[in-house]
Amino acid sequence: MGVYGTAIYLVVIVAAMYLLVVRPQQQRSKQMRELIASLEVGSDVITIGGLHGRITWIDDDVVTLRIADGVEIRVDKNAVGKVLGAGDDAGDA
Repeated sequence: MGVYGTAIYLVVIVAAMYLLVVRPQQQRSKQMRELIASLEVGSDVITIGGLHGRITWIDDDVVTLRIADGVEIRVDKNAVGKVLGAGDDAGDA
């Protein structure tokens, strides 16, 4: 049982690491890619920094958010943490 038992434990540990660490990270990355692909002008969003705004312009890697009347900021697409949808309550936007 010595050599085979050690090999079995090693396989179990590798499988557990895959299921507990690698696979969930892959799923989060996929969800983030889908979120970025779903960005549309007019959508209300929340950035990872907590800013609420409405998308007014989308460029390659940058979106412009209106966070208040007459105030627009440019943020990286990866900074968008949540899409609330068009017309949802996003604070001052």
